[in-house]
Amino acid sequence: MLTTTPSPAQAFDETDGEIFTALKNARRRYVLDVLADHGQIDKGELVTRVTELEHGALIDGLDRSTDRHNVYVALQQTHLDVLEDTNVIRREGNTIMKGERFERAYRHYQTALKVRQNDGKESLLTRLKRVVQILRE
Repeated sequence: MLTTTPSPAQAFDETDGEIFTALKNARRRYVLDVLADHGQIDKGELVTRVTELEHGALIDGLDRSTDRHNVYVALQQTHLDVLEDTNVIRREGNTIMKGERFERAYRHYQTALKVRQNDGKESLLTRLKRVVQILRE
């Protein structure tokens, strides 16, 4: 069986710009991290997990009333809508689950993390070549 490696142009499609825009926010990336681990999750549990990721601590060590509330409001009023509008997540009642574009978005997010970890004094061209190589994996 012959497999072909996508060209850099094929590694992205015309809607990936929406995904990149959606992933600019750290709380939205935390939602992806949580869903990658859980597949689907109750909204209240998602808020708890995102709060823990944001603060780098278990919820027991945080000011539950303030920290958790701030995350809840931001997710409810903005972030979940953005992720749902780009089909990265879907919601059924209080359950949040992976949307049809979740895997693509998560792959782009993981690629960006790999590039950032290796980011040093490399030229832009070298970094772009590394991105293409990672996408081909």
